Amino acid sequence: MEQSDADELTGWKEIAAYLKADPRTTRRWESEFKLPIRRGPTGRVTASRAELDAWKQRQEQDGASVTEGNSEPDDGSSALPSTGPRTWQRALPGVLLVICTAAGLLWITPRAPSGKPIAAATPPRLFWRNGGQLPASLTRLPIVPYHLALTGSEEMLAALPFDSPDIALIDMRTMSVRMVRMPFAIQSGRMGPDGRTLLIGSSTDGFLLLDTENERIRGPVSTGGMVSDLVMSRDGKKVFLAMRGHGLKRWNAGSGELDVMTSQQAPWFVGLDEAGNRLFVTYQGGGPKGRQGHDSVEIFDVATEQSVGFLPDLPLVGGEIGFSPNGQRMIVGGWDACRSKIYDRVGCPETPANLMHVFRMPDLALLKSAALPLDAGDGGPFLGNSNAILLRGPAQGATSTNDLGLSVFDLALYGFREKLRSAEDVSAVAVASNRQKAYAATFSRSLLGFDFEPAGCAIEPGRASLILTGDGVATGFIGGGHLNPDGWVFDAGKAGQAFRFHGQSSAAYSSWVRTFGPLDSGLSCYVKPARTGRRQVLLELRYPSAPEEFWSVSLTEESKVELRFGTKGHAPAVLRSSKPVANGQWSFVSAGRDASGLTLYVDGKKEGKAASDALGQFASGAPFAVGGEPGAYFDGWMDEIVFYSRGFTDDEAKRIHDSRRQGPCKP
Repeated sequence: MEQSDADELTGWKEIAAYLKADPRTTRRWESEFKLPIRRGPTGRVTASRAELDAWKQRQEQDGASVTEGNSEPDDGSSALPSTGPRTWQRALPGVLLVICTAAGLLWITPRAPSGKPIAAATPPRLFWRNGGQLPASLTRLPIVPYHLALTGSEEMLAALPFDSPDIALIDMRTMSVRMVRMPFAIQSGRMGPDGRTLLIGSSTDGFLLLDTENERIRGPVSTGGMVSDLVMSRDGKKVFLAMRGHGLKRWNAGSGELDVMTSQQAPWFVGLDEAGNRLFVTYQGGGPKGRQGHDSVEIFDVATEQSVGFLPDLPLVGGEIGFSPNGQRMIVGGWDACRSKIYDRVGCPETPANLMHVFRMPDLALLKSAALPLDAGDGGPFLGNSNAILLRGPAQGATSTNDLGLSVFDLALYGFREKLRSAEDVSAVAVASNRQKAYAATFSRSLLGFDFEPAGCAIEPGRASLILTGDGVATGFIGGGHLNPDGWVFDAGKAGQAFRFHGQSSAAYSSWVRTFGPLDSGLSCYVKPARTGRRQVLLELRYPSAPEEFWSVSLTEESKVELRFGTKGHAPAVLRSSKPVANGQWSFVSAGRDASGLTLYVDGKKEGKAASDALGQFASGAPFAVGGEPGAYFDGWMDEIVFYSRGFTDDEAKRIHDSRRQGPCKP
């Protein structure tokens, strides 16, 4: 049919707005109800108004009611196909089979929301903002990812599209991107427990395993239909596959056999608890123990592959599953829950909204059914202390229901803690293994990085103006600027990766940022020498036009830490530690300058001080070097280099050292 420009809708937002729905639901209609969508060579989606009108009419004729947004006061749903009746008709044989065999199964009934929530702790917050602004895009991706998977080493991030075969592998050290083509269009994906095997499900038939280190593919294995979600057992011997139209299946990695665990229709998402002993499966369209408008979660024993019970009658509609790092919580999200007329509003909030069900583990007591803004029902990965999760979807203050941002949701207060992104559609998120670094991809193909401070770090004094974490060229430098890649490589560090110098050259930081030297400034870093017996410079700053103005942190021939500080018209101040740092062991070096003077600390202990009247003025900011100078290059490791915008007291210096012994801690 010939199509005019006025008839054409471009992008998921326009299509969803025309259907009076949200983009996530609209994308689901494409796969479930054959919504007429076209894709161009670049992946751009378009649709015809006339074809959408005809599709809507067919849905009404087939018995899937279409409700109008103004047909019920205060009901936010509009133009939403009611999937429940049709799914139940298709699923009836499977439901009868399950009912006939359910007599021997354990029934797990969700309890009323518990009056004893898990002990609260302050959720992590974004630890660095550049003048109040969020971090800029790390890179622009060649595709729009619907799944992000970070390897265990955190050196590579896999970006998987929807309904396309090309995935992007991003080297997080250099931000270089390599495209790899899969043998089928992609529907689902996640990283395996070994941190290197990527599980990828097809939108038509099959799944495969991709080794991200050597890019070798095992498979594809034919599944007989689309794989909506998949997860690998902790031992890597089994892969469980949720197939919306073909039940739940299990693939044995040893024999290569694919077996049906249940033929119950519409399993949407799967998840393993932290111990890896129980498999949880969410069903859309009722499920084996649900009813119209309310769905169930089925629980399987991973070892026996037998169903051990259900969490029935929840307004879920196929939500994702997530587990807290401490194993104390499970969350199950929902889409469109409570907004459509097919729900009886049992268990729904007074104002229709999506729900996120929070369960206490291991007894599966229902702690809370938290109301969320529209389309924020993706389970979201947990952050550092198990009391906060990242949610995609409009946060408080969103300009519209299609304003899909990224927010931190507090599971102690059941409210939004911090809005990270509001005016950008976030398509996928991933969190590092330490739960303190997150990545988000947008529909505009930007890749964003966020660092969160862990609990207990708010006591750390000062505000960081520059941080070099050593965890990647693009992701490890916070505060602007660039460290040239000469003279060092990445290696295992004190916290994540570290800068490894081999005593042959140094690296210059080419940004005139405020570092150390001016009044109210400080620095800290981890140091591990690989050899001793000669002078080695760790950090230094020199002005070519004013050589009398400088500072440097070095190791002497006796491996003692030495801080040298020079200003015009004053004799250089020299502070030196009383004891040497140990060869092959990490030491924490810090220094500060405030109104009282200049102070050097090693492992939190004060090693020397120069009075303020012995120090002159120092200019603010200049390029500096890491790793030494000719004749004094450093051989060893440096990690978590931080420059502060203020000095600190002896007690504060000790707190910095003590807090960092617990792991990476950002000011």
